[in-house]
Amino acid sequence: MKTRSFSAFKYSFRAPGSRVEGPIRFAVGQAVLGMVLVGRSQRGICAIFLGKDAQGLRDQLAEAFPDIELLADQPALARELNQVIAFIDKDQAEGVLDLDIGGTAFQQKVWQALCGIPSGQTRSYGEVARDLGVPEAVRAVAGAVPPTCWPSPFLAIAWCAVMAPCPAIAGASSASVPCWPRSLRHEPLAVVPDLSRREVSMETRALFEVTARDPRQRLGPAAVVLRGFALPCVRELMPAVENIEAVSPFRHMVTPGGFTMSVALTNCGALGWTTDRRGYRYTAVDPETGEPWPRMPDVFARLANKAAEAAGFEHFEPDACLVNRYAPGARLSLHQDKNERDYDAPIVSVSLGMPATFLFGGHARTDAAVKVPLHHGDVVVWGGVDRLRYHGVMPLKDAPHALLGSQRINFTFRKAG
Repeated sequence: MKTRSFSAFKYSFRAPGSRVEGPIRFAVGQAVLGMVLVGRSQRGICAIFLGKDAQGLRDQLAEAFPDIELLADQPALARELNQVIAFIDKDQAEGVLDLDIGGTAFQQKVWQALCGIPSGQTRSYGEVARDLGVPEAVRAVAGAVPPTCWPSPFLAIAWCAVMAPCPAIAGASSASVPCWPRSLRHEPLAVVPDLSRREVSMETRALFEVTARDPRQRLGPAAVVLRGFALPCVRELMPAVENIEAVSPFRHMVTPGGFTMSVALTNCGALGWTTDRRGYRYTAVDPETGEPWPRMPDVFARLANKAAEAAGFEHFEPDACLVNRYAPGARLSLHQDKNERDYDAPIVSVSLGMPATFLFGGHARTDAAVKVPLHHGDVVVWGGVDRLRYHGVMPLKDAPHALLGSQRINFTFRKAG
């Protein structure tokens, strides 16, 4: 058994398959992203879970450790719980965390190499393999951090301290899509003590999908999907949505043809899109409240600007943001965005929550449309020659997201005035 230190962490590695020394005491608290459970063995923290409710977190802990006594002990774990929440919410915490981790010797080396990556930088699997002195072991390095498992509580917390900055907040270069350690930090995660056991929730598997997909998917000459681009900003985006809703609630608008939209909608920014029997238009005032639409949050504007720049559209300054909420079964029929005055500016569309199938067609409604799967954190940008292509969203399947549940939130940024 070896004990090493990293920043505010002390971690002990156990051999693969070795039993955690119980009982496991646990405590539950509230973070920005949801409820947090921290479990501690005799050696240190061995489990961290995020979810929607305390009972669900306890059930996950029991499933991960079926043969070990579990004891609720809020007072005894108050310090560790507050430290973990501080890392999740504020990027900082005081004191030292003792972590109890299981993994092979090679997995341990890979994890340590990942935690040594400077803030704001990324490494390929090949580069990590070369740094470890085994350039031929690229597949082995990738296997040490597989897309089906979160390897350890050490990485779950330590990556909070070595994450790359959010491009929408820190003004980082837009030429690079955020690296996955940073992006995962803002996702609900389930941590299990031993990588070799493969005991991991479906929510955790979803966190790694962005690393398995091409970070850029070209849809047309001037249209692209930026995979996972918004993930680093989720912590700032979700409270902003709540603030917008508090001022201008979501509502199901009626189209000029008399149909009630299945997607609930609100707006923020200088202008807001609205529809009724009189037609589609932008207004400076929310027709339901009689007050101006909520101010566009700074994080919204910066994210839109950086995503547009990453797609090749510089100096994008949106003045309107449609905030759409999809429930299971909601859909958006093929349409063109033609109510804006400035067709030179792109459309920037951000997806959060449940996955959706985006339809991207041609310049005529009858043109065939490509089906594009969109996941939590993906951003689609289109403009230029692709600006007036028909697009829509297929009926949403009920596949609850670990953070947002049975809903999809979509921001669509535009230059309307």
